[in-house]
Amino acid sequence: MKNFTNFKSWEEMLNYVAEGNDIYYHKIKKRKNLLNGKIKKIKNDKIQKFKNDKLGLNGFTIDQSHLNQLYYRKFNFNYERAWDELALPAYKALPEKALSMINSIREQYSEICQASDLGMDELPGIREMLNAYSLEELSSWSQTVYYFGHWGYKDEGINIQINGTYWKVSKLLDQEIARRVFEGEIVRKNRIKVRNGLFLWIDNGTLNLAYESESAFGNVFGIGVPTKELVNEVCEVLTDKPRKKIRRLEDEWIDSVCKAVNEIKNKHCGEVWDTSSYMEDC
Repeated sequence: MKNFTNFKSWEEMLNYVAEGNDIYYHKIKKRKNLLNGKIKKIKNDKIQKFKNDKLGLNGFTIDQSHLNQLYYRKFNFNYERAWDELALPAYKALPEKALSMINSIREQYSEICQASDLGMDELPGIREMLNAYSLEELSSWSQTVYYFGHWGYKDEGINIQINGTYWKVSKLLDQEIARRVFEGEIVRKNRIKVRNGLFLWIDNGTLNLAYESESAFGNVFGIGVPTKELVNEVCEVLTDKPRKKIRRLEDEWIDSVCKAVNEIKNKHCGEVWDTSSYMEDC
């Protein structure tokens, strides 16, 4: 994640954005969120010191046509190819005990909706059933079931999209994982606050970081398969770095945190699905 002023040319900035990276602005208290290729437009009237549709930085000029390229640059996630190549083979390889667990949750939760805290209330016997499986199994199954249902675009005779079975299964598995690997008060059943502005959360069987400051917010997705050891390693990084309250230094501090967490993520490369190759320019 970089600030506009870190770039020496427009081409360098556009290439950085095209790779799916984030750009934030110190002076306008808002940032572009380019996570997963989805662009949230920053309104021009919120840009401070933006005069005559031009903003000079580091010796080069960004005009309105440049900003429009950032605002409206479109990416397409090829979910059909991802489903064919990742989700479908993984689902077909699930063991019988996983399929039995899915069918049990399908029957019990067919009429039950998401709770007000965005989690799933646990019916009697659910925790005991999930307790029989390892963290690695829960993580793998949560990822597989969710994306098989979420990306599913054709009928394979496996109806886990009916009544939201796929996301209900994934949420229940994520909650069980969070209960095992997190220490302290769990927020929303799958999230824990590490310190002000920093949260760890389990989603689709993976460990993720959410961060926020006065001028930046975002996530580091898919750090690895959640284990107590991985959580402790990430928490050590998050709590070890002193945090300053000046906003400019705050952004630099978040940069250093994200860099350190991404280094941990790189060590666990291959544990969770890498879907970046399915992002395509429209």
